[in-house]
Amino acid sequence: MELLITIFLVVLTLLVAMVFYYEHPTAKIPPGFSERKKLYAFHYIMNFGFGMAIVLEKLGIMSEVSFLRAIMDGIPPSKDKHLIIKDLIFEKVEVRLYQPKTSTTGQRRGVLYFHGGVGRFGSIRAYERTCRYLSRKTNSVVVSVGYRLAPEYPYPTQFQDCLTATIHFMKTAQDYGVDPSRIIVCGDSSGGTITAAVAQALVNRRDVPKLRAQILIYPFLQAADFDLPSYQQNAKIPVLIRERTIILGLKYLNKDLSAVNTLLKGSHISEEGRQKYRRWLSADNIPHEFKTRGYTPPGPPAPYSEELYELAKPFLEPIFSPLLCEDSIVAQLPETFILTCEYDVLRDDGLLYKKRLEDHGIKVTLCHLEEGFHGTIFLAAYVPALFLGGLFYDFLSSELPPGIDQPLKLRFYHSVLITTMVSGKILEKLGICSDLTLLRLVVDGMPPWRDSKLLIKDLKVDEVPLRIYQPKWPPTGAFERICRYIAKKCNSVVVSVGYRLAPEHPYPGQYFDCLSATLYFMRNLDEYHVDPNLIILGGDSCGANFATVICQILLNKKDLPKVRAQILLKPSYLEDIIQNCHVPESMRRKYKKWISADNIPDEFKIRGYKPQKYTLYKPEVHEAIKEVLEMTFSPLLAEDAIICQLPESFIVTCEFDVLRDDGLLYKKRLEDNGIQLCKMAAIYVTLVLFLAVFVAGLILLVMAAINFDFSNSEIPPGVNEPMKLRIIHVMLIIMAVVGKILEKIGICSQISFVRYMQGIKALGADQKLIIEDLWFEKVPIRIYQPKALSAIPRRGVMFFHGGGWVFGSLETHESLCRSLARGSESVVVSVGYRLAPEHKYPAAYEDCLNATIHFMRNAEHYGVDPACISVCGDSAGGNLAAAVSQTLAGRSDLPRLRAQILIYPILQALDFNLPSYKQNQGVPLLFQERAAFYVLQYLNGNAANLEEVLEGSHIPIDIKLNYRKWVSEDYVPAKFKVRGYKPHVLLDCSTEVYETVKRFCEPNLCPLLAEDAVVQQLPESFILTCEYDVLRDDGLLYKKRLEDNGVRVTWCHLEDGFHGIINSFNSEWLSFPSGKRGLDNIVNFLKKL
Repeated sequence: MELLITIFLVVLTLLVAMVFYYEHPTAKIPPGFSERKKLYAFHYIMNFGFGMAIVLEKLGIMSEVSFLRAIMDGIPPSKDKHLIIKDLIFEKVEVRLYQPKTSTTGQRRGVLYFHGGVGRFGSIRAYERTCRYLSRKTNSVVVSVGYRLAPEYPYPTQFQDCLTATIHFMKTAQDYGVDPSRIIVCGDSSGGTITAAVAQALVNRRDVPKLRAQILIYPFLQAADFDLPSYQQNAKIPVLIRERTIILGLKYLNKDLSAVNTLLKGSHISEEGRQKYRRWLSADNIPHEFKTRGYTPPGPPAPYSEELYELAKPFLEPIFSPLLCEDSIVAQLPETFILTCEYDVLRDDGLLYKKRLEDHGIKVTLCHLEEGFHGTIFLAAYVPALFLGGLFYDFLSSELPPGIDQPLKLRFYHSVLITTMVSGKILEKLGICSDLTLLRLVVDGMPPWRDSKLLIKDLKVDEVPLRIYQPKWPPTGAFERICRYIAKKCNSVVVSVGYRLAPEHPYPGQYFDCLSATLYFMRNLDEYHVDPNLIILGGDSCGANFATVICQILLNKKDLPKVRAQILLKPSYLEDIIQNCHVPESMRRKYKKWISADNIPDEFKIRGYKPQKYTLYKPEVHEAIKEVLEMTFSPLLAEDAIICQLPESFIVTCEFDVLRDDGLLYKKRLEDNGIQLCKMAAIYVTLVLFLAVFVAGLILLVMAAINFDFSNSEIPPGVNEPMKLRIIHVMLIIMAVVGKILEKIGICSQISFVRYMQGIKALGADQKLIIEDLWFEKVPIRIYQPKALSAIPRRGVMFFHGGGWVFGSLETHESLCRSLARGSESVVVSVGYRLAPEHKYPAAYEDCLNATIHFMRNAEHYGVDPACISVCGDSAGGNLAAAVSQTLAGRSDLPRLRAQILIYPILQALDFNLPSYKQNQGVPLLFQERAAFYVLQYLNGNAANLEEVLEGSHIPIDIKLNYRKWVSEDYVPAKFKVRGYKPHVLLDCSTEVYETVKRFCEPNLCPLLAEDAVVQQLPESFILTCEYDVLRDDGLLYKKRLEDNGVRVTWCHLEDGFHGIINSFNSEWLSFPSGKRGLDNIVNFLKKL
């Protein structure tokens, strides 16, 4: 969990930096706009997408257009169980056809959809969700046209493709169950332009039926006047600003962009043209209520330019500007729907076209979104990847020499630092935390996993935190991995010193902390089994500074062992932090013998070096920072009498590092004084850099999947603290996607990775419990026994963990089992049963049954009353608890179970369309589709026939009707069916599908299907259900069956609960009150037994 939280925080940091850093000063959103932050965020994501595209084109990786198309296409949605989707060719034009699966008595309407994207971007893939939505909601056949794009196919190819596809569809409509007289054309933005142009082109065609309607969604309809009220009022409002409208139009036509400003002024329109277009393009034709917000009537028109007119001539063609077509055409257009947005530069295009149509008697329906902006309707269809704003800044502001190895990795690392620092400044301005706090958090990074080869201890010496690493015969932070690496590779005891940081603790607090820690360690070497003759001091950057100073100080400590060596990685000395004006002339002369470019080998000075003159000495500067000239701050300035006594040294420098020469000068001083040095190392990329690059790359790889799954989830208003649920959901998505990546590159399977990550958090010893790992009949179990003495035998609880039979372990439910044992003062046995898909049904059931029988026969050995044993489980574990309870109900050779506790159990696989499945199909943490997926994995080890199972066409109707007495929405109380439920139609199935899933009818897999004779013998039961859980109705139906058969049931229903909420009861800031309330009810039930 710590790893996931860290990844989430880094992602959040990068996103915040990206959102604010680049575009915030230029974008302007009116104060009255209710969701300004969302619009800002989307605008900035778009802008960084454009910036990244330019960078990649400059690098020669891919063209700007290709990159933007790729990210706009996004990730394709999953299969749609309500639609038949086909990719076809209409007269050499690619289309995607969406047909509803439901039957209809007559022919459907047809909708041709032309996507937006200024003729250069967009595709049938980018608008997949939009077209699916239209088809499902209107019960129409929708054809999305994948017209060819510019610049590969110049204007007007896009219009011609759409017209060709439209005519073909109109002539063949009946082949697709469409009424030819009910065909509609539709498009958004530039797709609205094409829609209007196609409708105009068809008015005089006698070989095709008349269009039924045209739907124009914030359309671009003219390029003659860019000074209309909406262009003025919304000039800087995302996501389409005025200048970009013209830039994108010029790029579409492959014209010179230098004409943007003159086009804005209207210099491409002659006086004759202005007079002609004025009757159609005039602010006077805009209703007054749209001109009250910051509109100023334009002054005299700009001088006409014949050259500009020739460049922009296509702008004035009706295909490009449908608003400029002749009245004789407009008068024949079909019924029209126009959608406009108040905060859109194209608003007035739609309003003016509405007036033209109405003036010619055309029926127009106007939908005006008072708080809408360009792109607001189909934002969900636009799924760009998220990018690092810092990377764009890095390319503009930094320079990498040709000698750098893998420069792109270094740029990436630099961009992470930039975005982190900018984020820190933003959060500091917002009062959330200081920039240093955030930077320290990100630099500390992820805590490493457990280390089987090291003993690691934390302690404090004079309030200085230490972490000691001892090989088996540290504060967690940025250098944890380095210390572990050294300890393992060198078989050494490593002490990492967590000295206090500036500015909270000014110099020389850091030096004193390091000195105190060193003295403590050297005086206690025996405790850590360290040879006194093999003490080495080391550090990197400013840490190397401290190591050097302390090494010099220790020369005078005769009561301590002599330091064997010092290791200095990129040491930070005087020259990196001072300006020469603070050094008196007398000191300069003294230091010149040690600090001089003359002491630097010539091979290090050939790359762009020019000798610099000393600046004028300023006494006030010297007085203010004279401490930096002390030996404790600048070890390079130590006297030769000290230098000559230093131990053997190892110095690491980097060629492309400003601190390189500090190490070179110190090397010379040491050698001049007879100190032996190891060979110099030139290191270009450190371990920390590689770690940062790995994390940043990981983030980029998972972001698209996060957007896709996050947008497909739906959290109802009734869920308490929905943001927490979203965060948990995102963490699970990240885990799954990273697992899939590792599987693809052959490191490990996705399932193995997810299992490992879920069980990574280890709890320490428990003061109130004795915890042992044992085996019951070859089944691994973990037993939790209260330490407190008991006068009577305790109750026992067999716990079967959840996880869809695929995930979960003794570790994942450790905290829950501990709480049950402590709270109810019971002996709890957690069962580590075998998991699918490696071990298919009935492996998990058999393991749980065998472990339970073993415990019941040996209960007294663990201080448990055999007559007071209960079975308990959550989710799939609830299924196993119910199945085990039914199996043991008729056993005369064993004590009777005292109770069964079923926590949001899955109890049947016949009907995945009960009310709770339909109402909560997209509610985390368990979707309708995933529930069916897990059952299939448990049964067959794969998810074959998933679609049939979801539809209900996997079980013959006669069998369904036989079980309808137990599995039916009719037995779900009415109050649970009021929230958007529609009854599902029974579907028959093929014999082939049924053969693969016929064991769904076995009670050991689906306990809800057990016969009444078995149910009647079941023990007292506790059932917990959650309102926003697809499995809710399984619990409700089983509750009814138990009660109908005379079994006492205690029911706990969490009105604001969701699947998996119990496991979050102690997740600190991600916990939910309902989870704790549900657990308390379980504990109270156990206490009463």
